[in-house]
Amino acid sequence: MNQTPDLAAVFRVLSDMVDEGVISNYAVGGAVAAIFYIEPRETFDLDIFFVLGKEPSSPLMRLEAIYDYAREKRFETAAEFIKIYGWAVQFLESSTPLWRDAVAEAKNVDFEGLYVRVISPEYLAVMMVETGRSKDWIRLADFFESDAIDLKILESLIQTHGLAAKWRNQKWRFISDV
Repeated sequence: MNQTPDLAAVFRVLSDMVDEGVISNYAVGGAVAAIFYIEPRETFDLDIFFVLGKEPSSPLMRLEAIYDYAREKRFETAAEFIKIYGWAVQFLESSTPLWRDAVAEAKNVDFEGLYVRVISPEYLAVMMVETGRSKDWIRLADFFESDAIDLKILESLIQTHGLAAKWRNQKWRFISDV
């Protein structure tokens, strides 16, 4: 069954997952988070960075509660995605200090009357520096062109998360006085 993607419905599901203790915290990341700050680019999935509600019985079962919840709600699963109201949602555990901080410091953003946790533009930028994929450098350029990033905050986070050398090698792409 094809559905028209309903982002607000997905956000309600995420809120329910927190209320039910499936996850204790989350934040929207990736391309969907970027649309809160810059012009949208096409994306086929929704990245959700999360913190578990409770520790699983085994390290191999880290996503078990999320997939159990999805099956209970009759959401379709395919590979690493859970299809929720027309969106392919990928749940990414916040297992590194950078990702945990990004979720902890996420902004509450109003989306159609719902408060949604969205990773800040500076944390999104640091995550893009960390991953360093071609599409990340392109999106990072969009952030700079839109003046969506506080450079002092960005560079502080880059230092905190040990990415100074990687940033130094790419900074010239975004800042003219380097």
